[in-house]
Amino acid sequence: MNPENPRSPFQYNRWETDDPHIIWLPPEFPEWERKRCVYFTGSRGSGKTTLLRGFEWYQRLYNSSLKAQLNTDPFVKRYIGVYLSMPDYITAHFINFPPRRSDMDDLQWEEERARVYSLYIEYQILQLFIGAIQGLREKQVLKFYPEHELETAKEILSERPEIKKWFLPEEIKEIGINDLRLCFKRMHESIRYYAIQRKEIQPEGYPALQMGKMLEEIAGILLSLCSKSEDLNNDREHNEGKRWTLKVCIDQTESPEAYQQKAINTIVARQLTGDVSFAIASLSRSIDMNATYIPQHTLTDADREHYPLEEVYRSRAKFHEFVTSVTELRFKKFTNKTDINVDLKHLLGEWDLNALLYPVLKNSENKLVRDFIIKSEKNKGIRFFDFRRKDLPLEQLDEMITEEKESDEENLDEFLPEEQNLKYMK
Repeated sequence: MNPENPRSPFQYNRWETDDPHIIWLPPEFPEWERKRCVYFTGSRGSGKTTLLRGFEWYQRLYNSSLKAQLNTDPFVKRYIGVYLSMPDYITAHFINFPPRRSDMDDLQWEEERARVYSLYIEYQILQLFIGAIQGLREKQVLKFYPEHELETAKEILSERPEIKKWFLPEEIKEIGINDLRLCFKRMHESIRYYAIQRKEIQPEGYPALQMGKMLEEIAGILLSLCSKSEDLNNDREHNEGKRWTLKVCIDQTESPEAYQQKAINTIVARQLTGDVSFAIASLSRSIDMNATYIPQHTLTDADREHYPLEEVYRSRAKFHEFVTSVTELRFKKFTNKTDINVDLKHLLGEWDLNALLYPVLKNSENKLVRDFIIKSEKNKGIRFFDFRRKDLPLEQLDEMITEEKESDEENLDEFLPEEQNLKYMK
């Protein structure tokens, strides 16, 4: 920190503008790690992207705030997390792609578009996965011999010969996983090119597989390569026999069209081997977490868990834990000190939120806001939850105001219908 140029530790507060990034792992994170698939929803700025990045291999290797919280081996759970997002400027190109053939009805055309979109995502995941394997091998997290790599590439090309036929130069004799990474990159970018140019896709290079099948086949082979490192690891006390898995983190899934979201759900539903798990994030109420293209198979709680982040941090205690932990991480980053504990109440004092907002809102140019202020001024003395006055007409309530202070929540059960009260208690 430069004392001559002081800067607030809260100057940046979104992942897109905060670098190097601060990642906080909530106490629930270990539980979320164990799940086969989790859907996180929340409003903008609720921490969805930061949370997904907490699973990602690269951040676990290099992010100082994350490493400080993980303490021990960041890969002790033996999963490799990759992160991708679905921005609308990309997904919009796939709305009417590939072009409709004359022999297709509406349902057939939708499923064909979903299948191609699924391949587009699967190729991107495989490209990122191989990049992660290379990065983790470089840091000696994964250990395998060159012959293991060559055998793995050979097995993948045997499973999917179209990769070599259409995307590998003939002069390459010895094919490694980096060659495969570049192939998946070309396949991914080629589909996007066809979608942007509205050209017919070449079917020979893009097999008519079920959604999620390409990922399932090749991820399993690559994970077998990763798991060979356990045989070469000197410290096998806690990890012997533990197979590595892949965790796919998909962000901004509110951007895709309904059929594209359905394709993502289908990829999730197809991964039955346990090799691949998912963490998916979306804006609240912006995604269908159930529909798939598998007949009579919708995603249920048995397939995935849903965590609305506003609900996770809804209670006063959980929200206080959240803001205190993030504040401490920001101060640690800002001061380069690790022994920092923040008492927010002591630091900030007690503030009347209404008093802070009133001078701003009362002069608002928005008529709805001004009307709201007028109504609130009329109602501010009425104690709506006083059980001794609940049957009195409103015009008589202001004559019976007392100085007592009772929490509204303490008396909610006196006023809510039974079914609402049960929902509130949950």
